[in-house]
Amino acid sequence: MAHLTPQELKGEERFFSIPAINLHFNKKGAFYNGGVTAFAAIIGKLTNLWVFLGLFLILNIIAYPLAHIPIPKKKFEGGGVGLDIYLLRKYKYKRNSKKIYIRRRGY
Repeated sequence: MAHLTPQELKGEERFFSIPAINLHFNKKGAFYNGGVTAFAAIIGKLTNLWVFLGLFLILNIIAYPLAHIPIPKKKFEGGGVGLDIYLLRKYKYKRNSKKIYIRRRGY
């Protein structure tokens, strides 16, 4: 019998895994990695195989941590959000000429 997923972990369920290299993909990870793979395939069709392989590796190495790594709750205030959301918020604050203050939590 399947267990219910807690509300704060919705969307974090594993869609599929690659056990040989210990990679697990959730909904956001499949979307990010699938998108950069499609982009690399389109550019590869326009150029050659080596460009495809280079883009495929580089973009997937960048996309996987963005989708799966959260900011630690103990490290910063407002932690616990995904790395992609954190970087997007940081970009929005910078673009709007506001300063983002990230301070360490006091122990």
